[in-house]
Amino acid sequence: MSTDTPQTDAETWRAGDLSIGSKVCANFARKLERERDEAREQRDRLAEALERILSHQGRFDEEDPESIATEALQYITKPN
Repeated sequence: MSTDTPQTDAETWRAGDLSIGSKVCANFARKLERERDEAREQRDRLAEALERILSHQGRFDEEDPESIATEALQYITKPN
């Protein structure tokens, strides 16, 4: 078993002594996929928010940096 995937390792079972390999419950795999998809969406939103902040670079003298950060935070946390 791998030390990189403790959750999956905990859910893994072998079908007797048959050489069909390790298996995990489909519900567990679905849960992992949903969590992965949520993490990817969050990553994409953070990347876009960072791009928005960086697009303000050079204009920090003209605009309040706190309002730029607040705008980015609002974008990140807005519902889908």
